[in-house]
Amino acid sequence: NSFLLKLNVPYFVVVGNHDLVGNGLTAYTEMFGSLNFSFIYDSLKFIFINTNGLEFKFNGEVPDVQWLDAQLRPNNDFLKAVVIFHIPPMDRDFDISLEEAFHKIVAHYNNVLFTVHGHLHGHEIYKPYEDSITYVNVYGVENMKFNLITIVNNQFDVDTVAF
Repeated sequence: NSFLLKLNVPYFVVVGNHDLVGNGLTAYTEMFGSLNFSFIYDSLKFIFINTNGLEFKFNGEVPDVQWLDAQLRPNNDFLKAVVIFHIPPMDRDFDISLEEAFHKIVAHYNNVLFTVHGHLHGHEIYKPYEDSITYVNVYGVENMKFNLITIVNNQFDVDTVAF
């Protein structure tokens, strides 16, 4: 957080599995707020959702698929959405009992532009299911690079920037 506070640009964070170790849940929510949140910018909805099923003992509540469904339900406030999470649904740390529901909700309304996750630490753009939803896995900081995602006219481009 001390590094993030030095940024001269707005930033948003999504909770990762390492954020939830020990008293991490308390510290995380105190510093960053809710584990699930969304906002709309220029008719594009950004949805941040906790997908760290293992850290919640695969209790059937993480990710909160009902909350996600409500967030993606179309209305006049947004046209497209970007869903951001840490653990991808096909990962062993994702609650397997919720994978199908999560995937169906992401694809259901046909309004998800793409999804973003980072748990795998490497970079890849792929479509793991037989639908049009693109999953963008972004670099972990240990790679000394990050992905810059630009969105214009409901199209997105992913670049890699080394630091």
